[in-house]
Amino acid sequence: MFLMNNVHEDAPVLFNTRWVLSYLRGPLTRQQIRILMKDRREEALQQSRVPARSNAAQKMEQTVAVAKPTERQRPVVPADITESFFPVRRRAGREAKLVYRPALVGTAELHYANSPLDLDHWSRVACLTPLHDDLAANVWAEATTLENAKPEFASRPDPDAEFAELPSAASKSKMYTTWERRFKTHLYRTFPLTMWKSIKPKVISEAGESERDFTLRVRDAARERRDLELEKLRNKYAPRLERIQDRIERAKEKLSKQKAQYSEKKGSTLISIGTTILGAMFGRKVKSVGTVGRAATTARRAGSARKEKLDVEVAKKQLIEQQEKLAELEAKFTQDLAEKRTALDPDEVEYDEKTVAPRKSDITIGRVALTWLPYWVGRDGIAEPAFE
Repeated sequence: MFLMNNVHEDAPVLFNTRWVLSYLRGPLTRQQIRILMKDRREEALQQSRVPARSNAAQKMEQTVAVAKPTERQRPVVPADITESFFPVRRRAGREAKLVYRPALVGTAELHYANSPLDLDHWSRVACLTPLHDDLAANVWAEATTLENAKPEFASRPDPDAEFAELPSAASKSKMYTTWERRFKTHLYRTFPLTMWKSIKPKVISEAGESERDFTLRVRDAARERRDLELEKLRNKYAPRLERIQDRIERAKEKLSKQKAQYSEKKGSTLISIGTTILGAMFGRKVKSVGTVGRAATTARRAGSARKEKLDVEVAKKQLIEQQEKLAELEAKFTQDLAEKRTALDPDEVEYDEKTVAPRKSDITIGRVALTWLPYWVGRDGIAEPAFE
């Protein structure tokens, strides 16, 4: 005989069943036997002090005492509601007791797709939200994301643990269908994927990549691009600089040659002038044919020296012109290099942030189930998670 408290009925009812083993849990531990027999022992003590009552009355009281739910007992839920348990991963002192508290755990796979970002990514996610009497319209409003997207569950609870009260809504199978639908909406709204994209250089972040890692990658790409552009600029100016430098070298050689010729002509002219003057002064015949010839030769040599001097001036002018062209070209090259470095500064690269929501039609719900979370509760009432 059992006392059933059905939330869909107005009052508890008694019922008999042949399939009693389908409803009993076992084997029972000694602690559970003490819990079950506690009220019975108190009842026996009271009966020894009061007059005996009818067997029917005693049987009814015993039935109610055994079936009365206590704070320690595991709540009974319909068979079509899936229950799971987080394993106890941390132990506590002897004075702390283990208490399971109800929660809702949902797992899903999200699909992100975006052609301009070359994105086609699947991601797993697991969320946990506590269950209490004062549930909001959106039960997932208080949800937190689990670090492990594929959480591990224990097949059964700790036999010595106690259970907190289960909200009445969590005992209704149809509520889980509603919560699953709202879980899908929650995932669509709160799990966008953040992407970044730079135009120059063209770099797109990878799914799950942090902004810091993307920034470092963009800067590396910008440095490579800058070095490539600077190398192109050097290759562009190199032939022009080389041509001018060749002209300068030829101008220097020509100037050196002209100076040598001028020096030679100048020396010959001076010697010729001296010889002519001496011949004219000390010769027997001042106006002899030889003296006149030497004077004519000296005059020609003087004219040739003047020509060589003009050639030297022309060579100097040509050398200066080429050196000025070289300086001008080098200044232009330096300016272009500076402008390229400024325009392609890796630390000044700009990029845009893109937010991509998961495709709602592709959200695949793995499970939305009642999950019991173990807590260690001390004498002071402070609870600490035992599943972390």
